[in-house]
Amino acid sequence: MVNQSILNLFRDCTVRIKTPQNIGTGFFVAPGHILTCNHVVKSAKDDEIEVIWKEVAIDIEDVIRSEGENPDLAILRTAHVEHPCVYLDKESQPNDSLYSYGYPPKYEGGFSVNPLCVGPTDRGRLITIRDENIQPGLSGAPLLNLRTWKVCGLIKSERNIAPAQNILRALGGQAIPTQVIFDWCHDIESKHSNFHSQDTRWRELILDLIEELRLEPKAQKATSDIFYQELEELLKLERWKEADQLTADLMLRLSNCSKNYLEVETVQNLSSKDLQRIDYFWRKYSSDHFGFSIQKQRLHEKWSLWDRDSGINENALWMICGKLLGWHREGLWFGPLAWKTRSELTFTKEAPRGHLPASWVFGWGGIWSKEVFIALFFRRDL
Repeated sequence: MVNQSILNLFRDCTVRIKTPQNIGTGFFVAPGHILTCNHVVKSAKDDEIEVIWKEVAIDIEDVIRSEGENPDLAILRTAHVEHPCVYLDKESQPNDSLYSYGYPPKYEGGFSVNPLCVGPTDRGRLITIRDENIQPGLSGAPLLNLRTWKVCGLIKSERNIAPAQNILRALGGQAIPTQVIFDWCHDIESKHSNFHSQDTRWRELILDLIEELRLEPKAQKATSDIFYQELEELLKLERWKEADQLTADLMLRLSNCSKNYLEVETVQNLSSKDLQRIDYFWRKYSSDHFGFSIQKQRLHEKWSLWDRDSGINENALWMICGKLLGWHREGLWFGPLAWKTRSELTFTKEAPRGHLPASWVFGWGGIWSKEVFIALFFRRDL
């Protein structure tokens, strides 16, 4: 599924590049920063580089060039900062369908290609793409992964093999992956991240796409990857309440549970890989403020200090859990009324450390389940 709004935003990030010796494509990766291939601008002086964005010329202040042909990257810096930026991501797999947009000589108004990802080349320093005629002028064009709806790299060159007798050009080409871009210029990674923390248009469009996909009849057959992607995007946007509910839904899905709440057995049967992946996302995007392992860490420290020699009293542990993680109402210790409802939880980073995720602990009838929490607390893989 491809959303026209994402394609429009993607194309709005691209620029046409001309020099006295060459033509190519570039794209905005951070405010005032245009990424392209170094060979596109290599033979030109800084003041000879012409950049056209939406048919308007943009002045280039200076150029940062890579040394040699590897990784063949350049950044054009401009004072112009009122523009969108692509959403970069390191994810690409063989057979991923890709989309790119650039400016070959015959198509100065823009040209689309739809190659497939073959896989990594040269120890991951390149990605091989195929089934499209990668023409001169597409060098530096961004590659949109239609599985993740994010940019996984940029086109470097056409395929360097001899074409067969019955075709005019070899189909396919080579691309530079996002990881190589970030390795080459760490400053770009931080500026890119800062931009998308403020400008959430691209992320919001991805969430809309995921929601559309989940509403389709075939969504039941979708892999869990789409749910993980949604969780990651929600956490990046700090939409904690939605991420909290999705975490519970994802755990139900991963455990193949037919009920709408988790039980001890389903929690025990969740794979270490899945639990650790969910926990990783929560920890990463909350700066270690939320997550399963944060909850366990806080309780373990408290328990070890308070009752290290007398064994485990689950009722006492559960009571401490409610107070320590902010799940208890103030002034109450015992009974159902001591526990907050889901609507009373704090879905901001002002909450106590370890407060979220919490919806997975709600059992039958929306009542907190001590047994489910204890089952996860005593797992050794968190």
